[in-house]
Amino acid sequence: MDTARKRYNLFSRTSLVGLALMVACVLWELGWPLETAQYENIVMALNLATIAHLVGIIGAYVYCEEKRRPPLRLLIFQIIGCLVIFGLLVREDTLSPEKIKQGEVIRLVATIGLVLIPALVSLTHVFQWLIKRQGKPVMPPALQFVVSLICAVLAGSGLLMLPNATHGDIPYLDALFTSASAVCVTGLSSVNFAEQFTLTGQIFVLCLIQIGGLGVMTFAYFIAMIAGQGVSLRDRVLLRNIFDESNLNAAVLSVRHIVISTLFLETTGALFLYFTWKTQGVDPGSSPLWWHAMFHAVSAFCNAGFSTFPGGLGAPGLVACRLGQLVILCLITMGGLGFPLYQEAWYHFKRWLQERKSTARMRKIPWSPYSKLVLCTTSIIVFIGTLSLFLVNTDLGREMTWTERLWVCLFDSISSRTAGFAITNMEFYMPAGCLIICALMIIGGSPGGTAGGIRTTTVAVVAGEVFRVVKGRKYVQFFRRRIDQSVIERCLCTIAVCGAWVGASTVLACSFQPEGVAPLDMFFEVCSAFSTSGLSMGATSSLYDIPKCIVIINMIVGRAGLFLFLVALAGTPEPKHFHYPAVKIPLT
Repeated sequence: MDTARKRYNLFSRTSLVGLALMVACVLWELGWPLETAQYENIVMALNLATIAHLVGIIGAYVYCEEKRRPPLRLLIFQIIGCLVIFGLLVREDTLSPEKIKQGEVIRLVATIGLVLIPALVSLTHVFQWLIKRQGKPVMPPALQFVVSLICAVLAGSGLLMLPNATHGDIPYLDALFTSASAVCVTGLSSVNFAEQFTLTGQIFVLCLIQIGGLGVMTFAYFIAMIAGQGVSLRDRVLLRNIFDESNLNAAVLSVRHIVISTLFLETTGALFLYFTWKTQGVDPGSSPLWWHAMFHAVSAFCNAGFSTFPGGLGAPGLVACRLGQLVILCLITMGGLGFPLYQEAWYHFKRWLQERKSTARMRKIPWSPYSKLVLCTTSIIVFIGTLSLFLVNTDLGREMTWTERLWVCLFDSISSRTAGFAITNMEFYMPAGCLIICALMIIGGSPGGTAGGIRTTTVAVVAGEVFRVVKGRKYVQFFRRRIDQSVIERCLCTIAVCGAWVGASTVLACSFQPEGVAPLDMFFEVCSAFSTSGLSMGATSSLYDIPKCIVIINMIVGRAGLFLFLVALAGTPEPKHFHYPAVKIPLT
């Protein structure tokens, strides 16, 4: 046993050293401009590192104890990745320059995947340790989510500081700002994103958007599941707390549904955008059109708002492409509706298929009150937002027909609720229109989706509570269901706390920004950051360092959820088994 243990340790260290050397080679190749001799040295080092890692993982698997042995599926993934990298490296000398470039891209993707898969699988063990039940948990699930966001932001800022990521040098604060905006799927940028960042930098930002949209913890557990690692009871408890599920098995299924539906909808949206823009003759510039289509599909579904076109969707070649804008709106809406709605829709679709195939009559199962509330509230907010912008936003109508103006108002009404895309300049809006957009940004999307804000269900419950008090009724009711009083209290607290936070952040940012930005523009920026919307009145690049840091904090807090974060910091509630006498306080 001692000999087997020593050999296991030797092979494990060999695989770790090889993996670390592969990471260094990938970062060097991605991040710095290379000469021919340097490139040859990297290829040689990557060959040796790949062989060392391959030998190490096979040897460690053979000499590992049976109960501690990693899943066989993970070992197969790693072996295939090593063979693909090694095969591409060996064949590069016999390929044409175009094929070499394609091979480099495939090799880099395989190397990054080879590094990320075991890293994310190991990350689940860290999450499991943090929620261990021997005494008090080391870190609550809500706090884990915040810490994972901060770690992803810091790692992304380091990648964006690499020389090959930008055209020229940028300050670290701007790299940190862009990384936070991508991870928190906001879309605000203190620099011109399309012109400042290279294709490499845009790839980094796209990865950060995807990780931020899914969530670091969700992505890690999904990779662990497809790699063959089982989901323990502690993992199920953590996932149940993250997704607010009452059933442990439903929490595990939520991870699969979220990732699979995300990839499917993003791929479908990218195909629609590609063929739409290709038909319209959109100029892709130096990058291929498929890259722009894929980037915008991910950015739209994750409600990020980043665009690879210098002028965004308002560029001359895109502003008249209504079909492409419609695809963007559909992706924004699907990302903002929330994954629980998709799970229920998929369930009803499967029952419909069963009814078509079966001759027996099946019992009809209605949609849940939650799904009805989300769909109704979203439709009402979009209608009221569009109508309000159309009525008060008269400046936009000077150079547009009423149908074009109505379309712009519809687009901005949907996009302002955390998506951040714009087909017109926000500076054209009158102050009344800006305040309406701020209200739409604060409302945001629905729970369980990629959007931010205080959520549509929160607004609906609070509106129902106001209606209940005015009508003198005893309960808040939706679709013949009574809303629990604890939910109402939580919604009221959420609105009060978020309103106080946005107001305090605006005052603090204005105090450190004495000139250059109007108070209304600063309020617009803070609302956009907190709701992870990404719309801007053009003041982001004019912010001083401290207001930029305030905006970064608002993006992280808005993405994590302010009220849930405060509850996590407050710790486990301690109920009191007594109460004081009631007293009436005058209110009018």
